[in-house]
Order: sequence, then C-alpha cells, then structure tokens
Amino acid sequence: MTSLPLGDVNAWQIIERYRQRADTETVFDELKHQWGLEGFCYRKRNATALAARLGLLFYNLWHSFLRLLEPDWHVESAGGRRWFLLIAARLVQSGRQKTLQISVRGKWREQLRAS
Repeated sequence: MTSLPLGDVNAWQIIERYRQRADTETVFDELKHQWGLEGFCYRKRNATALAARLGLLFYNLWHSFLRLLEPDWHVESAGGRRWFLLIAARLVQSGRQKTLQISVRGKWREQLRAS
C-alpha cells in the first residue's frame, strides 16, 4: 500500500522506499532496546529532554565510529562494542594542527589505510 501516484512510480522505487522505512525502524528499535531510550521518564521535563538528547548524541557518535570501521553496511550497536575495546587513539597537537592518531592491529589497519 502506498500513497504514491500509480503512473509516476516504478516497482523498484516502491521497493526502495520500503527498504528505507525498514532502515529507519531498525534505528528506532536500537534506540529503544540497546540504548535504553524505551519509556524512561523523570519528574521534570527538562531532565527527560536532556537525557534523551544525550542518548541521541552518543548514538550518533557511536555510529560514526562504526561507519569508520565498516563503511559498507550497517552494524548494530551491540555488535560493534568489541571493536571499541580494541582501538586506542590519541589527539596530537603540533602548532595549530590537530591530528587524531589511531592505533589499530590486524585487518582493520589495512582497511583504514585503504579508506
């Protein structure tokens, strides 16, 4: 079922829309079940809003980190935790330039160099 005009779309466009919808639902499922944003509520509305915003900020940072390691496909939060434990990084400042040095071992070293 779709609200798109019948003559203006092809079947592959409808399939792509449903894939995008499924990807969006996966994100909400992760936020609720793996990041603890399922039904928490404080007495003060500001505290609830702040906790939700911080949760979303950390979720976005975490998925940026996972995209660095696996750029070709979506990795769920629980599956990427072991990678976080294996990587050490430091911020080096030389003059006015800041560089993030990442220490990686194994196959990820070649993957990071290639990208």
